[in-house]
Amino acid sequence: MGKITINEKYCKGCNICIEYCPMKIFEQGEEPNQRGYFVPEIVHQKRCTKLMVSKHLKRNVCGLCQEMCPDFAIEIDIYAEEDNNTCQSLTAKARGLVP
Repeated sequence: MGKITINEKYCKGCNICIEYCPMKIFEQGEEPNQRGYFVPEIVHQKRCTKLMVSKHLKRNVCGLCQEMCPDFAIEIDIYAEEDNNTCQSLTAKARGLVP
């Protein structure tokens, strides 16, 4: 189905993703990251429009959270397998950074 990840290293807890997501897949985080920011949690990933239909339509649909994030902390991989916890980003693979 795909996978959404928030890179806690880059996220500053601005919650823009929470505000702009029309499907309300994010909620305010409860614990701070290493820098003291409350990183949003992905609680309803299966609701994500981009993950549900982009792969089938062969074009991007939605992805507002990723586009609006000022820190580029959100990655949406529409090709990731749902049960694959070690999925690497397509960008990293394309750059030859991961096997």
